Amino acid sequence: MLTTPCSGNDDGDDTSGNFIQLSIVSVSWNQNSFPLQPTDRRTMSSRGNRHTLTIRHVQQEDFGNYSCVADNSLGRSKKYMEVSGRPGPADFLSPPWSRSTDSFNLTWKVESYPPLQEVRLLYRKLMMNETFQQPGRWHDVILTPAPRPPSEPLTHVMAFTLRGLQHSSVYEAIVQAKNRYGWNEVSRIFGEAL
Repeated sequence: MLTTPCSGNDDGDDTSGNFIQLSIVSVSWNQNSFPLQPTDRRTMSSRGNRHTLTIRHVQQEDFGNYSCVADNSLGRSKKYMEVSGRPGPADFLSPPWSRSTDSFNLTWKVESYPPLQEVRLLYRKLMMNETFQQPGRWHDVILTPAPRPPSEPLTHVMAFTLRGLQHSSVYEAIVQAKNRYGWNEVSRIFGEAL
């Protein structure tokens, strides 16, 4: 089930669909610029200034760009959200420091409805001192994810041990994952110190 709210006050950069808290005359929802109507899987609800679109049993036909449009006597405001089957960004679970002098166990998780097909891990050493920072070249590792347990239908937890690292050095890593709908956004940079 996917639920996206449209409420609150407009600060200009909130992706949850927030609007000025004045009397809203009408709220409409669109998918790929086409108006949406309620169905047995799709409901639109309002509670005060909070307007919500809920999609149950999300299917491929539900993927696309959604917009919430609110109109009142002062004008119109829109907020946007993309719904896709691609994996979410990787979140790193490892602590930033290694207990080993030449290796590091990097652990992360990725949320994805379909099973992951491939994961790409890139890491590099940062050459640095008090006044200078120069990144090294990226090392590219392609991983095949193991099947996830039935108890965790969305979460893929993966780990990889980086070996042959230099003591007293700083490394950074990024992860990208692919399922049948494509690649996710590249993760935020993870930094580790040995």
